[in-house]
Amino acid sequence: MNLTKEILRLEAEEMRKPAKNDSFVKAVRKCIQYTLSHPLSVWESYLPAKTSPNKISAAILAGGGLGDILRTNVLLQAFSVQYPEFIFDVFLNEPSHGPFLFGKLGNVRNFYYEHFFRPRKYYYAFGLDTLQLTRIIWQKKDKIPPALLQIRSKINSLLDMYQKHGEHAWHYIVRESVLHGKDYLDMLALSAGIETLGIKKPLVHIQKNNPLQGKKYITFSTSSNIRDGLNETATKCWPVPHWQELIEKIKNTYPQLKIVQLGEQNTTPIHGADVSLLGKTNMETAFAILKDAILHIDCDCGLMHAAQAVGTKCCILWGPTCREYVSYSENCNIAAPFCGNCWHITEDWNKKCPLGFPKAQCMHSLTAEAVFQQISDLLKTNL
Repeated sequence: MNLTKEILRLEAEEMRKPAKNDSFVKAVRKCIQYTLSHPLSVWESYLPAKTSPNKISAAILAGGGLGDILRTNVLLQAFSVQYPEFIFDVFLNEPSHGPFLFGKLGNVRNFYYEHFFRPRKYYYAFGLDTLQLTRIIWQKKDKIPPALLQIRSKINSLLDMYQKHGEHAWHYIVRESVLHGKDYLDMLALSAGIETLGIKKPLVHIQKNNPLQGKKYITFSTSSNIRDGLNETATKCWPVPHWQELIEKIKNTYPQLKIVQLGEQNTTPIHGADVSLLGKTNMETAFAILKDAILHIDCDCGLMHAAQAVGTKCCILWGPTCREYVSYSENCNIAAPFCGNCWHITEDWNKKCPLGFPKAQCMHSLTAEAVFQQISDLLKTNL
């Protein structure tokens, strides 16, 4: 099989499909559930937006996982520089995380539950959805700067394609962006009408203490799609036996280091980890732990973006995800030696290999020895 040709064939096939519409019934059900558990917060959601002198109110939907939300943080930083006249209310899945994830940004005001984004649209000059590319969901006449629309027009063909096909066009959009030297954050910014992004680092407001403070340790996480219930069966995940071998090699070579596993409660524990914090930390504490780590090892997942926010270097293992598009240049980014970069060429690419292999051969082909050699080079310079 010619893997490149097969990937392009599947890409073309996927792009024949129309974009999926958001489920109205699902949104209503989510709103009802949230209302029952957060009655006071819901009441505040229907009040008019607070006025801010000399500012124009806008709304931004920070959907998706942790990585997507932290990218929105970077985007809002750029907005404060290029369009300082706007102040934003942020809509996200867990509004209580808002002060932590966005509290250092001067152009952010309130936090609301994500499914109240559309019902509140009458309070704002415009609304942005920042999942993958930035979309203008609504706008009031003459409230958006002409410069913003002019910058967006440079990628109109890709925006139209995304509007028409949604995630089905994502592999093609990413491939085209990389060919023109643009990464994920560059495209998020351009599609929001921002010419220059600046520093690609989220600003978070950590107030929790690190329970491991004073210890020398590295952290790792094995699960990239835990919120989808896939655990290590996700195609982006490195096989558990590979993790076992890598952790054993690190322990034998660097016995002075503690090895800490981070992740959700239903993540598979890796034998040999000195400290298992699976399901034992909240988000802010996990950030605090990452901040003091010598190194973080992971696949493509939210904690990679968390480490970027706190300035901790990572060793990231890449398979289906496009390394050139998603990675941070500050990190040690290790691409699988076989195949890879097939995300979004099928609807279930993250659950099973789109090319028909019983397991994701890209991640299986990346050996523990190859990863250890690169990690060892990093640790030698940091110990």
